[in-house]
Amino acid sequence: STDAMLFGVGESAIAVDTYNSNGAFTSNGWQESWQRTVIGLTGTLNTSGSTVTHLAADGSRVVYTWNANYLGAGNGAYVGNEGGGAWDTLTYNSGGGTWTWTDGETQATDVYYGGTLVSGVYLSGRLISSQDASGEGLVYAYSGGVLSAIDTVLGASTESAGEYLSLSYSGGHLTSITTVYHTDEAGSSALTSALDVSYAYNASGQLISESLPLSGGSSYVISYGYSGGVLSSIGESGGSNLTVVYAGGKATSLTQSAGVGGQVVSTTLSYGTSQTTVSDTL
Repeated sequence: STDAMLFGVGESAIAVDTYNSNGAFTSNGWQESWQRTVIGLTGTLNTSGSTVTHLAADGSRVVYTWNANYLGAGNGAYVGNEGGGAWDTLTYNSGGGTWTWTDGETQATDVYYGGTLVSGVYLSGRLISSQDASGEGLVYAYSGGVLSAIDTVLGASTESAGEYLSLSYSGGHLTSITTVYHTDEAGSSALTSALDVSYAYNASGQLISESLPLSGGSSYVISYGYSGGVLSSIGESGGSNLTVVYAGGKATSLTQSAGVGGQVVSTTLSYGTSQTTVSDTL
């Protein structure tokens, strides 16, 4: 879901969050849109035959291969291609201990920590900044090994100066995202803050609710229920609901209701050796 947005002059911070109650993505179950990273150097850095992998936020992986002269004679880079078009590059800055990913078409860049120790925590592969070709974009701050803020970073412009997303945690779990922003378009007013979304968890650390404040002091709430340790229901404050039934560790039926008195749709899933059959009541 898209839970928060911070619009910058260049790159914008859009918090698209995916949660897996089995924790298959990360240690706390969350996979956010900024969790792209550089991993898996094989061979010797900056030598023929070596590779490094760029892992996108959606889990896709692209392997980059060393090319000793790609950026000119004696000026090498790791080269790969994400999404077609011009080839993208990864280069390592030994002085700063960072990786820079460059989009071959737009020249936008992401900078990542290498094997870097920051305040006693290794942040290897974590995103440091993302900027467009003019230098406008975002910087990412960490505290205790987790992302704590996403700040706007500016080139020539002063719009959005100082605005950021603030992330709070408790017991290793993401509990809220807050936007800190200017109330005027010119960016000269004092900063104010507004809660974008808050999260609650059960004793097992599974997400049980997601609350988004609305005008007038009310909230839109999505609730999650579990049975036997797996997700069994999703409900929202408007009355819509989804229930899931499992057999043998696989979902076998889903029932959706569109609020009180609304349409009810049942979907069944049956599994064969090499295929899954999906049937519904429509």
